[in-house]
Amino acid sequence: MPNSDRIILDIVDPPLQAAGYSRRGRVWEKTFPGLGHVVEMLREGAVDPSYTLEFGIVAGTVEKGRPSAAHGLLRSRWSRLLTDQEPGTDFWVAFDDTGPFLTAYGKPYGHLTKEQLRSVVTDQLIPLLAEYTTLSDIERVLEQRRDWITGAIRTGPPGFERWCIEQLDIIGRLRLSGVDGGAETIGSQGEQLDSIVVERWPLDDLDAGAEINAVGDFIITFGDELAHDYPEAVARSVSFVETYPKVRAARQEDRELIIGWGSPDLPALETWLRRRWVTEILSKEQWRPL
Repeated sequence: MPNSDRIILDIVDPPLQAAGYSRRGRVWEKTFPGLGHVVEMLREGAVDPSYTLEFGIVAGTVEKGRPSAAHGLLRSRWSRLLTDQEPGTDFWVAFDDTGPFLTAYGKPYGHLTKEQLRSVVTDQLIPLLAEYTTLSDIERVLEQRRDWITGAIRTGPPGFERWCIEQLDIIGRLRLSGVDGGAETIGSQGEQLDSIVVERWPLDDLDAGAEINAVGDFIITFGDELAHDYPEAVARSVSFVETYPKVRAARQEDRELIIGWGSPDLPALETWLRRRWVTEILSKEQWRPL
């Protein structure tokens, strides 16, 4: 094993092992019900070898205590914890005769001590991951479109909003498949959530000359069976909808219909509302036989 490998393992391995991570080669894992932390040490370069730690969170159905069919939900590099430089810069830790130093694209950015590196792992990386041990923790980050390291609201690159929505959809499907505890009680009836539909108010149904805002900008409909078995949950959905970005107001029109005002992303609102039913309503009680 190269000396630089021994140095980096000496820095990274003890605190991760002490925090309950299991090591397989250069990968450390820690599992929770339906969710796992992964820390991976990557190495490149035969001369002055450089490394990075990629750490993140994966989720999937659990088999034999470990997530399988996993989806990467959040992922980042430890360089984000080592520097205040532009987050998109590809920072690595490299080694020469004087010890470790931070580098980006072969350009040095200052030397580091072993204590600095160990402190990043012990004082930042491990506590950061410890904040996210359930799917609900990940949902909060994605719903608020926040950078999970800095906590700042992200505008992100093109497609970031859609990526967040797709990740949230994955979490919703994982819950329905039995992940995150309790969800197995609703898995057999999960298709009922498809009856929650959000759409723009059909203009063809308006009387001639009617103002769109007089009757609402969008509608949410619930299937007959869902509305019949969960009337209180349908009513409660009004308060859910009113908290969604760009929704100005909402009201229940009848047992199966909510009318809303505003300009939200309607497909995203539909996915989000179905997920709220899973987390706030269905996972907390058994489905009644239909």
